Amino acid sequence: MKPPLPKLRDSHDLPLDGARTAFRSHRTRLSNYDRSRSDDLEKSIIQARQHNLRIAEKSYIERQEHALGLEPEDKPGAGFEP
Repeated sequence: MKPPLPKLRDSHDLPLDGARTAFRSHRTRLSNYDRSRSDDLEKSIIQARQHNLRIAEKSYIERQEHALGLEPEDKPGAGFEP
């Protein structure tokens, strides 16, 4: 008998584990901070961090799909492409 699947899943039926929750909450925190009164240099640093988090999350999702034996979606912008 297969073990039960986690209840928290995304639209592609992948588990929403702690790492993906952390990616999402950190991006939200950065976007809220980006709206604050900061100078252009700080905003560019925040935008670079947000971009790097998006790339890291996409990479994590691809590895998660591979580990679960699912076919990753072939779509433009997947993986390490900026």
